[in-house]
Amino acid sequence: TIEMGEPVNKTMESFEAIINDWAELIKGQFNKGLIPLFITGSGMSPDVPDMTKILWELQSKYNAFKERLGDNELKQNMDRLFETWKEHGNKDRSIVGRILNTFQDEKSKLYPIWQQLNEWLLKEIVKAQPSPSHDVVSGLYEKVKAICLTLNFDGLLVKKMRIDGKTAFSIPNEEECEKFFLRSTRSNESLEIQARGDILYLICQRSKREGYCPEEGKRQPLWSFLPTEILKDEDKLFEAMSK
Repeated sequence: TIEMGEPVNKTMESFEAIINDWAELIKGQFNKGLIPLFITGSGMSPDVPDMTKILWELQSKYNAFKERLGDNELKQNMDRLFETWKEHGNKDRSIVGRILNTFQDEKSKLYPIWQQLNEWLLKEIVKAQPSPSHDVVSGLYEKVKAICLTLNFDGLLVKKMRIDGKTAFSIPNEEECEKFFLRSTRSNESLEIQARGDILYLICQRSKREGYCPEEGKRQPLWSFLPTEILKDEDKLFEAMSK
């Protein structure tokens, strides 16, 4: 672990000098046989809704739906949870978790709202573009064998690397990490390690429309098996991911 000092601010007069120092440090450590590990968060993906925007959207959809629930305990509990969340924000992850878990329960009366939110979020991610930061990290994968551990769920770095012609994929859990890093041989692959469980999966339902599919019901990370030409086309991308 290398202490890099205060956070970089592009308005700082020494910004260029700091970037040059980082570049020299990365190159020097790489020449010693080390590789950099980048840890990235929502600042990498400004086009994608963060958790605050997702929860505001969820509450908006809930408010439009909740009168159908009547004046029952579920409605009272959810109103109280949203009020607590607005008071404390995302600092209390237990409140955020309780809200999300309630809507994700397929047996819950609120599950239709969760399905609406999924469709909205998928559209937001499909139209989001990889940022210049994704471009830089993608290049560093090639030049210095970098690895990225991300707190994001959008997978835009994987999308960017695959558009650039790299073999890239997400590793979403401990089991997959062990399988990858304990292999005796590895080809020239790029990966993004998903941390903290924040990953958005797609589940194939094509068999219901078009007959048997071997991937039916299996959870797959975003962008895993889509051809490059689809990744570059927003309309085709949303159509493919909606199936």
